[in-house]
Amino acid sequence: MSQTPKDILINRVISLFNAGQLKECLKLTLRARKKYPDEPFIYNLLGVLYAHSHSYQDSVKYYLKALKLNPNYFEAYNNIGVAYIDWKKSNKAIEFFDRAIQINPFYAEAYNNKGNALKEKGDHQLAVECYQKSIDLNPNYIDAIRNLGIVWDSLNDFTKSEKYFRQALMLDPTNISTLYNLANCLFNAGDYNKAIVVCQKIIGINSLHYHAYNRIGLCYIQLENEEKAALFFEKSIKIKPNYLEGLNNYGVALQKLKNYSLATVQFEKVLSADPNNEDAYANLTKVYFDDGHLLKAIEVAKQGLLSRPKSISILKNFISTLILLKRFDEAFVACKEILSINSKDAETINMMGTIYEKQGFYEQAKKQFLRALQLNQNLLEAKINIATLYQLEGNEKRANEIYNDLAKEQTEDAEILYRRSTFAFKQENFEEAWRLYEYRWKAFPMNKTKWPIQKRAVWKGEKGSR
Repeated sequence: MSQTPKDILINRVISLFNAGQLKECLKLTLRARKKYPDEPFIYNLLGVLYAHSHSYQDSVKYYLKALKLNPNYFEAYNNIGVAYIDWKKSNKAIEFFDRAIQINPFYAEAYNNKGNALKEKGDHQLAVECYQKSIDLNPNYIDAIRNLGIVWDSLNDFTKSEKYFRQALMLDPTNISTLYNLANCLFNAGDYNKAIVVCQKIIGINSLHYHAYNRIGLCYIQLENEEKAALFFEKSIKIKPNYLEGLNNYGVALQKLKNYSLATVQFEKVLSADPNNEDAYANLTKVYFDDGHLLKAIEVAKQGLLSRPKSISILKNFISTLILLKRFDEAFVACKEILSINSKDAETINMMGTIYEKQGFYEQAKKQFLRALQLNQNLLEAKINIATLYQLEGNEKRANEIYNDLAKEQTEDAEILYRRSTFAFKQENFEEAWRLYEYRWKAFPMNKTKWPIQKRAVWKGEKGSR
């Protein structure tokens, strides 16, 4: 059957769209609208094109014109829903997906997109039902299978999440989007080595996939291999120099390696590109704190708080610095600021206890430390602080019990080793004190920390030992 002039024009428009020539496609589609003003498909395509350029109001306008010409045009209802999701209007989107499904109950794509809208709203269980319905209608619908994996990942059911990502990969083994989602799922599940393997597969398919290099770096951070982590973060930003997450993560790895000057450079690059970047301000404050530049840390924290006054991460690093500088009143105000945002922040309550302890208010301090532990039983700093407090009160038996429990939980924690060493020293158990201190020094060198016993032989590695 020969094609009509309208068919030829529409096929030309579709060809341009599929080739990604969107500007030419839009020009030709606008001409087609003038020539064929009663053709619903043309208005629907105009809606798609305007949605591509984020002109959602124009997009919806053209979709509605298509529906006026054809009230049963379920694809147009679906497309309006997609536009509303991108427009961050999930409730409106769901209305149009429901209308598309009402017209065509076997429309798998509408169920998948409705799942996306529900997920955006936080209705994860309902989203699961929609994705599953979509897969029931089309068992090979990769997008729906992958989305089901994503939503189970959001619900922290990593076993189900991995299952659906691998199911999607059976249909398309080299799909990078699915592979990357699987890597994220494995990372969230704590399977860091498996996540690295998946990311390496992504890099084998696309050597410029900077997100995969960054994810490998994050895995090595969790595996406490900061040197390897730094190498992969560096690779990610070589591919994309303005990749802010990669720059931030590279800075964190360098900070852990005590390369403070180079870490500072990375965070400053982030702030140069994004002057309101919360992570960069928090990290830069921490770098200056770790490097002993406390006044500079205060300056950076204050600058960050001008743009992010409710940033808990910046406030916490600000408080730590203020405490070390004995600026307790300011630290207390900053703690109150965090607790006005989250009254159950255990770390902040613990820091309030430290402020009270430094000022000699031991009863108030104890209440804060115990409250912090009640909220987070695994908060190591609060346990150490409670032990120190008992020690200051002269209750050495209770302090020793806590230190022994901590030693079982954290056999190589630098702070615990130091506190236990100091405790043994005060009990004049010098041999035990030195054994703990020496081990701590060898494992975690700290040039600014001096052996507290004067005129006694110390480990030969210390400068000025006798």
